[in-house]
Amino acid sequence: EELRPPRPPLRSVDHARQRACSSRGGVGGGVTPRGKNSSPPPPLWALPAFGGGGGGGSAGGGGRVQGGGAARGGGAGAGGGGMAFCKPMMPSQIAGGYWLQLPREMNDHMAEVDTPVVLHAGGHKWLVQYLRREGHSNGGLSGGWRGFAIDQRLCVGDIVVFVHPTAGNARTPTPPPGGIPLHTFLFRKRDGRSHSEATLFSRQVCAAAGHPHLLRRLPRPSAFTPAPVHTHSEAGKGGGGGELARVRARERAQAGYEECEEHAAW
Repeated sequence: EELRPPRPPLRSVDHARQRACSSRGGVGGGVTPRGKNSSPPPPLWALPAFGGGGGGGSAGGGGRVQGGGAARGGGAGAGGGGMAFCKPMMPSQIAGGYWLQLPREMNDHMAEVDTPVVLHAGGHKWLVQYLRREGHSNGGLSGGWRGFAIDQRLCVGDIVVFVHPTAGNARTPTPPPGGIPLHTFLFRKRDGRSHSEATLFSRQVCAAAGHPHLLRRLPRPSAFTPAPVHTHSEAGKGGGGGELARVRARERAQAGYEECEEHAAW
């Protein structure tokens, strides 16, 4: 029969010492307990500060869905801290004509004249043009939107949440210097993100900005594309993405809406 070495004797555990080490954050493998005055852990992702008065306040009406699944808007007012609007992507908005008709409620807070808009996404900026439709009370994004849709590899069914940080109770008569800033967040169909998640996000995002405990309750948006694939952002126009990025962008620009999924992997 095979001889086995005897087992070492069990070591007694000094539980009092372990608790003392844990409370001091020292050795012993313990986890430092959170006291009443300790700061909460940082959120998984961060939001920029939106406009003035971002903070408390109840969320307003959300993204109402009209026929065909097109969102006419939604809003989350936070004591003057901005409003948010959902916009599901349709074929003509991510390929072909690249015209993005904005939700009607969102147009109520845009300028009354054609004006530049700066889209913010993941720390990068895209300059686009907001056009008022002559004889109508609405408008949309035209020049520059194509570049944003290509750089972010948008597909049919994706939802873009626009946060207008300076939206108030009336349309902006005079465009601010440098253009109207719009923060964007994506809920991609291929990630399994739903319209209900995007709507909930749009209802509460302005109130959650600057409040980590509220932020952790929101649905998490999809990731933006990394900077090396950008060719139309302010940084990408400088050639930061390289020749491969430009080739991929041209291929995506020439693709039909039904082929966008093939180019979505960056």
